[in-house]
Amino acid sequence: MKQRAMQLLAVSVALLACLCVPMHAAAQSGYVVDGAALFSAEETAQLEAACAEVAEEIGQDLVIVTTEDTGGKTSRAYADDYFDDNGYGRGAADSGALLLFNMQEREVWISTYGDSIAYFTDSRIDRTLDAVAEELASGEYYGAAAIFLRDAESYFTAGFDEEYFHYDESSGTVRERSPLSVEMIVIFAVFSIGVAFVVCWTIVRRYKGKSGGYSYPFRQKGSLALQDAQDVFIRRELHSVRIQSSSHSGRSGGSRSGGSRAGRSTTHRSSSGRRHGGGGRKF
Repeated sequence: MKQRAMQLLAVSVALLACLCVPMHAAAQSGYVVDGAALFSAEETAQLEAACAEVAEEIGQDLVIVTTEDTGGKTSRAYADDYFDDNGYGRGAADSGALLLFNMQEREVWISTYGDSIAYFTDSRIDRTLDAVAEELASGEYYGAAAIFLRDAESYFTAGFDEEYFHYDESSGTVRERSPLSVEMIVIFAVFSIGVAFVVCWTIVRRYKGKSGGYSYPFRQKGSLALQDAQDVFIRRELHSVRIQSSSHSGRSGGSRSGGSRAGRSTTHRSSSGRRHGGGGRKF
């Protein structure tokens, strides 16, 4: 029994250790895919190294893609599909963000997936796009990409917005979210199971074989006496309160700009059916 218990405990600890160690195989196409040839070889190498460094630090992939041909797709669809189809994403939720420079339409787009949706809220994406679009309009493509990486790192360092929630634009539903990633939830669950197992095993070992002790004769010595009771009505009080109704709610709406809280992340479904966040604009 003891050997079996220790084996189960060892398995639980090993599983917890595996979950705590980040395991990720980088996509074959790399973090920087310069299809529009906007970066020099040196700039591409620097951005590739920066993407890998920040991704390792925050545990979520950061990808930069440039193109002159989206194959008839919108910037949003192209960015979402490129992320989905090329093996990007880290952790249990395949989290990451992709920055697209669509030179065909002169449009920039940020696509987010997994836990990155919560870090890149609508307001944070708009803030990044303000700075990125300004660089792109001046032809400073490397500077625009560097701003994306800088802001991504700062958002993950700052953590979740206190008022975070996500709004599904297709259904119009609003869903609050726990500021815990999928990985953390799994780790806590495994850890809790391990602790519960150790406690139960310790109790079983402590009381094993301790039977036949003193038993209190509750049937003989126990007694129950009921007293006569009654309820007496004294008075009745009635309070009325008028509730003012509001003609609209600040938490709902179908557009990104329509009265949203700072912590909102607007989401949609990609062609693969996966839920993405993001935003973009012309430059």
